[in-house]
Amino acid sequence: MHILTISDRTFDPRDFTWGQPGELAFPGMVCCNRDSCGCSRAFSGAITHKASTVLEVEDSALTRSEVLTACRDSMQDAGWTFLTDSDIAQIADTALDAAAVFTPGTLVRPRCTGDDEWTFAPV
Repeated sequence: MHILTISDRTFDPRDFTWGQPGELAFPGMVCCNRDSCGCSRAFSGAITHKASTVLEVEDSALTRSEVLTACRDSMQDAGWTFLTDSDIAQIADTALDAAAVFTPGTLVRPRCTGDDEWTFAPV
């Protein structure tokens, strides 16, 4: 299965990487949808909860169930204890569905287009 991970390869002055390279990545909360903030153009690492504007598609031995568990654990650790199983599945599937479109090694930039909808552009 393909997954999205934090990448430390940046190409644009507006890119940033605060998470650990190779860390499983999920969409976070979008607070304002302004480019200057970065929340609408970054995913957060599952362990560090730190974001990156560049993600890498990786081929992984993880199962969907394991990705859901990692997502649930990450969200609970970040204080999002009120999220339902459906919420967790939506968050994880956003990342998994995007990763499935690209070949491993592809670098992508996420972009929230509103209402929890994300697009992904190859770098």
